[in-house]
Amino acid sequence: MPYEVDDLDKNENYSDRKVSYSKKAIIELYDNNEIIKIKRAKYPLEAKELEYKIPATK
Repeated sequence: MPYEVDDLDKNENYSDRKVSYSKKAIIELYDNNEIIKIKRAKYPLEAKELEYKIPATK
C-alpha cells in the first residue's frame, strides 16, 4: 500500500553494511522479482562488456 512506503524511509531501516552477491544469485533474485533496482558503482571495476544485463528498473 502507498502509505506503507512511508514506514520504510527511516534511518533505522538502512545500514552501511555491504553485501556481495554472485552474478547467478543477482539474476535469480531479479527473475523472482525480489529485486527491482541495482545501484551500481560510479566507475565499473571491470571495463569489459557484460553478456547478461539487468536493467536498472523494470
